[in-house]
Amino acid sequence: MTWFKNHKGRICVKFNGLSEHTFEVYCDQRYLHWFQRFLEDQQIKHESKNQHSSSLFTLRSGRITWLEGENKGIRGSAATAAPWNIHRLSLYCCVNTCLWTDEGTKLVRQEKAEEIAKTITKTKEKGDRQEKQLAHIKRKNSTLARINNSFPRPSKPLHKGQSHVLVGLQSLTICLYIALTLNLLTVTNN
Repeated sequence: MTWFKNHKGRICVKFNGLSEHTFEVYCDQRYLHWFQRFLEDQQIKHESKNQHSSSLFTLRSGRITWLEGENKGIRGSAATAAPWNIHRLSLYCCVNTCLWTDEGTKLVRQEKAEEIAKTITKTKEKGDRQEKQLAHIKRKNSTLARINNSFPRPSKPLHKGQSHVLVGLQSLTICLYIALTLNLLTVTNN
């Protein structure tokens, strides 16, 4: 996927395999910041001449789908209306919310660095390395170097849940337990 702004200043996306088509993003204001982040991530990587790792992109994957509509189209009946006047395209995005903040990105970077180091170690331990294995080690080392160049992210403390507090829902009854002591705090029955 390639993100860019068109001459009208709208965020657009092109998909691999559909590169001759440009899709403008139309979304509610509450989702716009996500698409702006996708665009920023890609621009930063491009401007730094690939010194940033795409494994730290907030967007993990995207999918465009054709949603069938039930209306009659712009004018006339559904039988005479063109399909694009009745149906619409929808973009589904999978994001890693940990990569929204600097603190979350540090955690993800650390996890990925450990994973890459394990892979490199396993490959080196195998001994007799072929060209493919050497190329694989070289790519992993390159990724390890790029992963340390973090994208600019806002700072926000990570949320730490309380694993000893459990909430159970059954019908319209809500129970709040403290698991360490098995004490029932509240029961709400509506």
